Amino acid sequence: MEQARSQRLSSRCRTNTQHEMRTNMAEIIGNKAVEAAAIAWVMDLERNAGREPVDTRFAGAKADLVSPPRIIEVKASGKSCRGDDL
Repeated sequence: MEQARSQRLSSRCRTNTQHEMRTNMAEIIGNKAVEAAAIAWVMDLERNAGREPVDTRFAGAKADLVSPPRIIEVKASGKSCRGDDL
């Protein structure tokens, strides 16, 4: 029973920390800034998974990131895309 209580508290603390991180971030304005933030986020995920991502957006590559064995295309928009054709 004590272990279950401890897990609930741990989960609640983790959720609060994640919420604080989201609410304390500066607003990202503009499509270029949103894209750069999305690329940085995906690159961090790839590094945390033990891969070595390379940003290939401006190298004429087929995708935004190459992170062997993956080739990753990141889609991000600074406004609502509802109803827009991609």
